[in-house]
Amino acid sequence: FLYNTLDSIKWLADKYDAEDIEQMAENLAAMMRFSLNHGSNIITIRNELQQVRAYMEIQKVRYGNMVDYKIDVPEELYDKSVIKLILQPLVENSFLHGFEESGEKGTILIRIRLREDQLCFFVINDGTLIDLDKVEQILKSSPYDHTRGYGIRNVQMRLITQYGESAALHYQVCENQTIVSFCIPAS
Repeated sequence: FLYNTLDSIKWLADKYDAEDIEQMAENLAAMMRFSLNHGSNIITIRNELQQVRAYMEIQKVRYGNMVDYKIDVPEELYDKSVIKLILQPLVENSFLHGFEESGEKGTILIRIRLREDQLCFFVINDGTLIDLDKVEQILKSSPYDHTRGYGIRNVQMRLITQYGESAALHYQVCENQTIVSFCIPAS
């Protein structure tokens, strides 16, 4: 039903030459397709990055060029696996708290590196710096606390459940940038 509705929206947007609406519907459909992933919780890094691109393209239509994004991932890592929907919430947090609240312009960088037997993921933004104490409180709060931080708590819980405590999120502020990172086994 949702795919058919998005196709209808896309068709109407094309009919009325509303390219921005057509692009948003297309990117939302792509996000849904990757999030469903045929019922599998595991996705390739390539597909995870395509979902993040679709999300950022929706935000670019919505907010113009307020935030640019860059993806820095060696090609040889694209076919490695990760649990799905792990980067998009971190990118969304960077967007909302680093830029949208302040109206600042800037960049979100997604970087993935292979370090020994670990895949290390980084989401870096040069917007408003994060309050590290507040993030620490959110990450330590009860999973039943629905008032704040649901996205990063959800990511944290899924990382730890799938890969163990060593995969927990790490936040830091360095050189006027907010960095969130995590590492998972490469195999």
